[in-house]
Amino acid sequence: MITFLTSLSHNPNMKPIRSVLCCCVIVMLLFPLTTVEGTSNGNPTATIETNKGTIVIELYEDDAPETVENFIRYAEDGFYNGLIFHRVIEGFMIQGGGFYPGIDMKETTYPPIPNEASDSGHRNRRGTIAMARTEEPHSATSQFFINHAEHNEFLDWDYPEGDGWGYCVFGRVTSGMSVVDQIDSVETTSMGGYENVPVEDVIIQEVSISYLDDPGDTDVNDSEPFYKNILFLQIIISVIAAAVIILILRHREQKE
Repeated sequence: MITFLTSLSHNPNMKPIRSVLCCCVIVMLLFPLTTVEGTSNGNPTATIETNKGTIVIELYEDDAPETVENFIRYAEDGFYNGLIFHRVIEGFMIQGGGFYPGIDMKETTYPPIPNEASDSGHRNRRGTIAMARTEEPHSATSQFFINHAEHNEFLDWDYPEGDGWGYCVFGRVTSGMSVVDQIDSVETTSMGGYENVPVEDVIIQEVSISYLDDPGDTDVNDSEPFYKNILFLQIIISVIAAAVIILILRHREQKE
């Protein structure tokens, strides 16, 4: 590629093409060699299998250690298997981890955990997962919710009109946000004294945990070549299209 670009420098009419191609090469060098999605910093991954599809979540183990430990413990116990997303508010969040179909509550097996919202420092933005709780700040057990709004700032620990504790964010969706979107848009009703219950059960079939250093791990931790990334391909196609247009215009100028 470098030899080709050098050869173009001898032709003054090709300088615009050379500039565009140079930009293309720079983009290739600067673009991450793996896809954007996936875990980082060696954090564990939670894979939530539902009857609507699969949601993959990176867990912030370093930022919210007790919260993540609690979630992993419930997941590895198989506690979530067969439960539902029982509370869905469109444009806000989807909540699950506490009820069977028919709004039959499942008793939790571990005591409530400390609220790590401020220690975590992560905010309730679209695609993040946080612990559900009562009005008592340190009451979270098994229930969690995935934020669907771009930013549910009133759930953050430092919201001016909040209780000073907020809701602890302990991870983010790295794959399957389209599944969250699909769940967020389901029809809901009132049932057993609860509102915003999906008419058709959204079932959590299984929650599995994997780690970056697991041998043979083939979850979203596996990277893909940069040339398979859609954004990268869009950039390259745009650059090539620009080069072709410039070449055509130069050719027309020479004819005139």
